[in-house]
Amino acid sequence: MKQPKTAILLLQIGSPETPTLWAVARYLGRFLSDRRLINLANPWRWLLVYCLILPFRSWRSSRAYKKVWTAEGSPLVVHTQGLAQKLEAQLGDDFAVRAGMAYGSPSIASAVADLLEKNPQEILLLPLFPQGSSATTSALSSTAMEALIGYWDFPALRMIPPFFDRQEYLQAYHQQSAERLTEFAADHVLFSFHGMPHGHLLKTRPCSAHCLAAPACSRALAREPSCYRGHAERSAALLAEVFGLPDSAWSLAYQSRLGASAWLGPSTDQRLRQLGAQGVRLAVISPSFTSDCLETLEELGIAGRETFLEAGGQDFLLLASLNTCSAWVTGLANICRQESRRF
Repeated sequence: MKQPKTAILLLQIGSPETPTLWAVARYLGRFLSDRRLINLANPWRWLLVYCLILPFRSWRSSRAYKKVWTAEGSPLVVHTQGLAQKLEAQLGDDFAVRAGMAYGSPSIASAVADLLEKNPQEILLLPLFPQGSSATTSALSSTAMEALIGYWDFPALRMIPPFFDRQEYLQAYHQQSAERLTEFAADHVLFSFHGMPHGHLLKTRPCSAHCLAAPACSRALAREPSCYRGHAERSAALLAEVFGLPDSAWSLAYQSRLGASAWLGPSTDQRLRQLGAQGVRLAVISPSFTSDCLETLEELGIAGRETFLEAGGQDFLLLASLNTCSAWVTGLANICRQESRRF
């Protein structure tokens, strides 16, 4: 087999090995111990995670995982591995593609080892999160670089930047979902993004307190490199434009809150209740995730649907993440080729 010129490492947060209580507790313990997720000194973070969060959250999360688990395993892992295989086939012999999970299997370290054995000339790190944030793009890239630093040397290294405004990403959503959205005839489309604590935003380089005011500051919407809120709001506006939605037909919210601190708002739960009370036909898209996972399938597709319908909503449609759809594989291949040429 021809030696690849470029190695591509697809980076994901990960998933428990199984949906059992103990496997979920181990996963959450590793996940929540990351200082970028819970920004406390080690002793206090350990006490919070293992004494207060895990005893309660592990049980609830295990039940939720069981609702979405497939015969092949975790939806997130299945979709990400499938994307790696299809992307490698699309790119051809000059590229090798592997997927790595920060908290799960296959690990980022094992994916790095596999790619380095192929002796590539360059490595592209690709966090599979369209919007940049400390908890996703920064944390995943840091984990990959820590794995690489353990080697005597390694090839040229580059991280693909957030791609929320790339036409390849936007058009992939349009090709996958536009027809279904039209057929459903939604009265309203809700773009639900993963939440972020205010404290995390205040630590990022371009953000300060005025970035949390409403509306978002112009610097954020101008695509500052680390402004998650700006990325999310711009993502929603661009996708609404791609789908041809008037301003009155869509809104934005943030899901997956944890703890009592201040988070970006409005919350998705709150918007689902409000929209349900209006009796609308609602379509929901979660542009934070390129692969369907617990947060899309259970939090939105099951619990979110129930919240909306119980509030009086007429009908509910959760549009799938990009997963391994052909338009996304082709678009991502184009992004990788362009980024490879920048070396």
